[in-house]
Amino acid sequence: MQLLTSLELVNYFNLYLKIACNIVIKLPDKIRWLQCLEMLKVDATIAAIPSGIGRLSKLSNLQIGVRELSRKDIRILQNLAALNSLSVDVKTTPTKCIVFGKRGFLALNFFMFKCSAPILLIEESAMPKIEKLKLCLNAHEAPPEDGKKPVTIEHLASLKEIYVEIWGTVSDKGSALTNAVTTDARNPIPIVQLMESREDEELGSQEQPYKIIEEDENKEAAIRYKYLLLFYFRIKYLLHFVYYSICFKILQVFSFFFDQNINT
Repeated sequence: MQLLTSLELVNYFNLYLKIACNIVIKLPDKIRWLQCLEMLKVDATIAAIPSGIGRLSKLSNLQIGVRELSRKDIRILQNLAALNSLSVDVKTTPTKCIVFGKRGFLALNFFMFKCSAPILLIEESAMPKIEKLKLCLNAHEAPPEDGKKPVTIEHLASLKEIYVEIWGTVSDKGSALTNAVTTDARNPIPIVQLMESREDEELGSQEQPYKIIEEDENKEAAIRYKYLLLFYFRIKYLLHFVYYSICFKILQVFSFFFDQNINT
């Protein structure tokens, strides 16, 4: 494990931060100082989620890969009051059930959970505003011997779409789904997509994670999104600059009249 040594950093005015590298890293707890951060993408594997992330009050979009997801990590994520979109990629096979309980995630609208062999429970009302849920996991050709499905989704009242991406060669989508996932009858019927391998996965857009598009269209969409994002951050930065400039000018005027009154 290393501390952020060889990596790629992309930072737009402290609002969007991307970290990319091919080693297991440890994020510094000082990340809590980035109080303006709204989007964080960690295209790497981190050893654990630092507690400092839980103090990013404006963070609304988080994409992160973790070696394992502990209860402590989940509690840290639950503290993100502004979090609207969350994507978690668990790189190792869990030894215990990963439970998302009823605490926190009050603003979460989109959740993607990726793990080759998950043991996952999403409890009833765990994410009160969740509308879109995406699961990515390996195929199961046969039902578990103990009868317990790897993934259990209890009733989520706001849920509108469930998308399940299954990696591996299977003969039937229906059986692959029922062998891996059990969901409350009140939840939407899951949409299933079969992928030959994890490497063939098409991420698509987070805003429309279930739309399958061609590779060229996906690249064009990514380029458009990149430039739109840059334009958005530049406009936002400019508006912030204008706002503070006006405030400074107003303070100067008040200071001038105040000095005049004192002198008279």
